[in-house]
Amino acid sequence: MSKTDRKFTVPGIPVAKARPRMTKQGHTYTPKKTADYEKRVRKAYAERYDEPLPDGIPLYMDVTFFMPIPKSWTKKKQEMARREEIFPVGKPDIDNLWKGILDALNGGVAYHDDSAVVAAEIRTCYSDEPRAEVVIGEYR
Repeated sequence: MSKTDRKFTVPGIPVAKARPRMTKQGHTYTPKKTADYEKRVRKAYAERYDEPLPDGIPLYMDVTFFMPIPKSWTKKKQEMARREEIFPVGKPDIDNLWKGILDALNGGVAYHDDSAVVAAEIRTCYSDEPRAEVVIGEYR
């Protein structure tokens, strides 16, 4: 991580980007759960940074999604999750989790267009404190 990287944490359970829904009149809208999560992402960024990264530079993202450990699991299995011996391999899909972050920061929040993101590292693991940790910086 370089000095110019921007790092922030989105508290709470990560939410996957849902497909747009359609009304009977043919209008599309973003589901409330997705819209609320995107607001939470934007707020987490805005609490640390006043402006987007400069336009026209290639960016990378490093995102870790910390998913809640199921309470129904045995204590042994919960401890294995805490030690990162087991990982979330079911729903939600990692690409939809990342899409929620990517889209929320688009349009001048953290960057002007998400097409500037040319490299990324994304992972999921378990934690007692669900959250998403995001690092955005210039790709070199």
